[in-house]
Amino acid sequence: MVRLFLLLVASFLYLTSQAQLPITEVYLTTLNKPQGQWTIGDLRYLSDFNPSGYNNQANFFDNGWIYLTSNYKDSLYTDIIALHPDKKQLFKVTNTLRISEFSPSPIPKSDEFCTVRIEKNGKDQSLWKYPLSRENYGQRLFPNINNIGYFCWLNRTNIGMFLVGEPHQLAIGNASTGKIQVLGTNPGRCLKTDHNGILYYVDKVSNDLWILKAYDLNQASTSSIIKMPSGKEDFDILPDGTFISANNSLILSFHPEKDIGWQVIADLFNDGITNIQRPIYKDKQLLFIHGK
Repeated sequence: MVRLFLLLVASFLYLTSQAQLPITEVYLTTLNKPQGQWTIGDLRYLSDFNPSGYNNQANFFDNGWIYLTSNYKDSLYTDIIALHPDKKQLFKVTNTLRISEFSPSPIPKSDEFCTVRIEKNGKDQSLWKYPLSRENYGQRLFPNINNIGYFCWLNRTNIGMFLVGEPHQLAIGNASTGKIQVLGTNPGRCLKTDHNGILYYVDKVSNDLWILKAYDLNQASTSSIIKMPSGKEDFDILPDGTFISANNSLILSFHPEKDIGWQVIADLFNDGITNIQRPIYKDKQLLFIHGK
């Protein structure tokens, strides 16, 4: 009997006892601009612990740790894995029965992190927070919201949310009150913020027009930044305001005050990288997924 799982790609993935999650890989590289020119190097393959498996949604945590979603030792369900590339250490952060966790993200100014969980009924997508110490089993946030696909903490209280539906919705959730404010429809899966707490997202205006936008929570105002590369919705924002994205094997950059369009800063085709997804930058390092 086929079971239906509503996954974080905001589409339906059909799993049988023989089927597997898509194969995805995690890579880490350096990305620097020491004298006005981008340099990239030291490409490292991080998901060799789970070859031919699902390894996705990698994120930087403190002290050199990287958390990611993986079906390590489980073909049907995912857990959160912590790995330290330099120390060559790895362990399971979560190990839940018939529950999948996705999208690990640290909570600002705290010793906790969040994930989206697909609950045991196979369809509810809920938001949970856990202590980094793993001293307890965590706590569900927004207990009445069952369709959270992606999220981004803007500060200690407010969370940008991608709500799965027809159509999908972009919303701001207040973790203290549990209230949700819907901002619009048809957002991309990637939600980011900066040191000012601005929410950055992709507005899928039409099939061939996806616009990177910014929402200022304090001013309740939205502004457009740039058209995304065709069919691409993943990006990150650097401390100096530069946006990073990708298109197939290319890593792209755009600075609103310096560039008139996306600039190619690296091509990883010769490294066998042809489908870069979910780039995320921190301290001159770039994490990304190769695959869907």
